[in-house]
Amino acid sequence: MKLLPLLVISLFGFNSFAQTGMEKDSTPKQEKYLYSPLNHLQTSVNLGVTYFNLGGDADTDAKPGVKLGVIAEVGQGLNYLVGINYLMLKSEIEHTNVTSEFQLDYLSLVLGAKYYISGSNAGFYMRGNLDPSILINSKTKNADDDFKDFDIMAQIGLGMTFPGATNFSIDLGYSMGLMDISKDDDISAKNQGLALTFGVLF
Repeated sequence: MKLLPLLVISLFGFNSFAQTGMEKDSTPKQEKYLYSPLNHLQTSVNLGVTYFNLGGDADTDAKPGVKLGVIAEVGQGLNYLVGINYLMLKSEIEHTNVTSEFQLDYLSLVLGAKYYISGSNAGFYMRGNLDPSILINSKTKNADDDFKDFDIMAQIGLGMTFPGATNFSIDLGYSMGLMDISKDDDISAKNQGLALTFGVLF
């Protein structure tokens, strides 16, 4: 007989739960969370090595150069990129026992997107960007070639971000210039090459 009161109380409790939380037309209580795109803003400082040549009629051989930049990315999983890079692109060509050397220094605006496979801002990612670039300096040795002041570089890349107290990243990208940068109408020249970059994210 002592079980009867316990059974009645249990049934009453279950019925109250069904009435308050499980009605057909009930809607779950929604919690409001503070969200701002700034919560997912990261800035990276990058230093790397370029290995570019001039394609087209110029057909030079690639030499190591330098890449230095600051990139901001905002988003979670799919991130949008904006930043600025300094690129030192070196190449050379040998003809009739004379080696001609080229150095083109660009200031590039980075506009693109990055997709993290895991959905969070860490791990393996793919990216693509278009980089309008201004030629700020050019040096040639044993050559009279002159180059235009502007180029647009299309770039695709793969990389990995390593999470921790400070996030580190490593990135390998391939760039191709979309414009003929030679001022000589009889010779075409286009930037193309690779860049290996190491970055620290804040």
